[in-house]
Amino acid sequence: WGEEDGPNAFSAWSLVKLGWLGPGNERLVEVTESMRGVELESIDRGGRVLKVSLTPDEYFLIENRQAHGFYNRNIPAGGLLVWHVDERADNDEERHKQVDLVSADGLYADRGHPGADPDPVSGRDNLDFWARDPGYAGDHNGNQGDATDPFDGVRYRRLAFDTNPGLRGHAGPASSSTGSPPSRTAAWASTCCCASRCRGSSRGRRDGRGRSPWRATSSSRRGRC
Repeated sequence: WGEEDGPNAFSAWSLVKLGWLGPGNERLVEVTESMRGVELESIDRGGRVLKVSLTPDEYFLIENRQAHGFYNRNIPAGGLLVWHVDERADNDEERHKQVDLVSADGLYADRGHPGADPDPVSGRDNLDFWARDPGYAGDHNGNQGDATDPFDGVRYRRLAFDTNPGLRGHAGPASSSTGSPPSRTAAWASTCCCASRCRGSSRGRRDGRGRSPWRATSSSRRGRC
């Protein structure tokens, strides 16, 4: 793995499946109602993982990933990683993966970030445009992960129905087309990501369309929002 700079750290989904989030996966927190004052320590320093369910099979996992320890020592940047999981799917379908990272830098129809044709519904990100053909990957800005994938709380601070990438389930916008209870859709955290921890709160506030966006802001070095 020297050429690929591995071994790679496990994703939040892998840690859940392996039961490696403490005894009985005690560090996996299922969000079922509005939450305030949530702090997520770095995942490899005992941090929790938030699970926001859309249906029994489709959900989002949120973790704080920082360049701590051996396995994460060379990650391009730290911040919140948001994983979109659909247990009904598999990874044979590029547009409907079982486990997919929601790249904060957005989806584009023509190439990965920075693309010229933003498409938050049907577009793809840098990870999707990566290929072992270096010519194709280079022409389409494809890569295996970069510094603009995490939600850093500075440049990338918000994930909602009207952002790119959008807060969407495979059936449509997560808060309107999935049949999720209001408490579930209102539970997205308003989060700020700092050097070693993320702090956030879900205000339970809904916009004029009945949707509750997730926002991230960064203010002080202690991560107060």
